[in-house]
Amino acid sequence: MQLPGSIGKFRHISFLRIKIGITGRTTSLGLKDRVLRFIKSDLMIHLNLLRAVLHTMSPVLHTLIQLWRNLIPQKVLAVCFREVLVMLKVIAQDFIRPEAVDIVMPLYRDLVEKTKQEKLCIAYGLFVDRKDPGHFIFVEEWPDLAALDAHCATEHFTRLVPLINQHQRQEGTFILMNGFDPAT
Repeated sequence: MQLPGSIGKFRHISFLRIKIGITGRTTSLGLKDRVLRFIKSDLMIHLNLLRAVLHTMSPVLHTLIQLWRNLIPQKVLAVCFREVLVMLKVIAQDFIRPEAVDIVMPLYRDLVEKTKQEKLCIAYGLFVDRKDPGHFIFVEEWPDLAALDAHCATEHFTRLVPLINQHQRQEGTFILMNGFDPAT
């Protein structure tokens, strides 16, 4: 796919020309190390151009996320890519016996802490139902199903989930969802 202007095909890009919305000037940015500075300094970018570039960059998008993950807070990263990435959203529910809630809490803490450190984890939150303290709800975002499968095969997942499941009052549930794009 040819991109507008002098960008060319992604595999041969060494610099990216992006028009900065506020100043109206054009700046050459090093693809790996300077896009981060651009996103941080000016969120008023031309989203259509960024979307086209990122869709073209799909083979290395995971690599860019890994590079930026340590430099940009997760919330900023999620805001910047929310409209660009096609992510897999997961809603999972666990139903724990009331007398076992205190037993599973440290297990859940460990699971959440270790999962958030996974390179492909975009978002991972655990919530507790206010009306039912034994009802736990995970809201997760992964780049794709392969990333979710890799998460489910990790050491911490395969060790902690069976320990948690011993205290279930009913079988857990999960829903896998793709983002809705009204333009398609």
